[in-house]
This record gives sequence, structure tokens and C-alpha cells, in this order.
Amino acid sequence: MSRLEESLSYFQNPELHIWAVIAVIVLFGFLLTSFILAFREYLMYKKAKRIVRKHYTSPTGQTTRRRTPRLLVRIPARVMVENSKNVVEAEVLDVSAGGIRLLLFHAPRLLRHGESLDLITRDPLFVNMQRMRVEIVRVRSGPRSDTPTIHGKWQGLPVETSRSLSREIRRRLLHES
Repeated sequence: MSRLEESLSYFQNPELHIWAVIAVIVLFGFLLTSFILAFREYLMYKKAKRIVRKHYTSPTGQTTRRRTPRLLVRIPARVMVENSKNVVEAEVLDVSAGGIRLLLFHAPRLLRHGESLDLITRDPLFVNMQRMRVEIVRVRSGPRSDTPTIHGKWQGLPVETSRSLSREIRRRLLHES
């Protein structure tokens, strides 16, 4: 018997044929599942985009410069100012994957652009973030001089943490509407 005949007789084995069919069915199942999950993610993305367009368009009709959707929240937090041991009471006003807006109560001193803050909160939104450092981008005075509103961007946020924060914000926006 030649090698070719041996090979052909091996593949004509009915037991091997059953395992090949099972393997094809399993692979087809994985492929179908991945397509369904991708399509579901696409639909969620489209819905989130529609929500962002609805809630974050300017009343003047101008396009917004915002790259990531903003989730309006009112979360109590504490903030530790850079090079200081003082902890200041604060409130998180809104969160996005790009940054955060904080209202500080009784700020110890005048804060400036470029300074860093450490955010301390136990809210489930920030559960995946071990170290929440915020760099101040803009400071606006509140009704009193010691209650500024801080606009900040995340500093040193890992890519995976940023993605999970973005997913959580998108999920909360979808459940809001």
C-alpha cells in the first residue's frame, strides 16, 4: 500500500469524520457568537451616539468640541491638593473619559492651572480606578471665593481603565434615556 492510499484510508475513517463535523460546528458557533456580540456592541454605540447628539448639542446649532460623552452626577468626594496633607470636601459634578468637573468646598488656597489633585471617593463609578489623579485645566470661582469649580483632566490613567470608565459612562447614559 502506498503512502497516498494510507492517507486516504485514514481520512475515510467514519470516527474521524464525526469529530471533524463536531469541530466545524463548534468553530461555527464561536464565529456566530462573535458576530452577535459585535453587532450588539455596534447597536449600543449607535444608541450612545444618538444620546450624545441629543443631549450635548449646542442650542446655537454649533457643533460641540467634546470627544467623549459627559455624565452629569453629584457624587460626594474628598480631594487632596498636591504638596498638601489637607483633605478638602468636594462634589463631582460631571465625569467623562477625558476628565472631570469638581466643586470644592472651602479650598485652602487659590488653585492654579497645571496643579494636581488626588480624588478620593467610594462611588461604584470609580471602582476600577486605583489612583485618581486630576490635573487642573481651568478654575472658576464659585459664589464664594473659597468654593471654586475645577475642570480637570485625568492624569496617568491607564488605557484599560479609561476604556472601562467610558463603557460605564455609556452604560449609565443608555439607562438614563
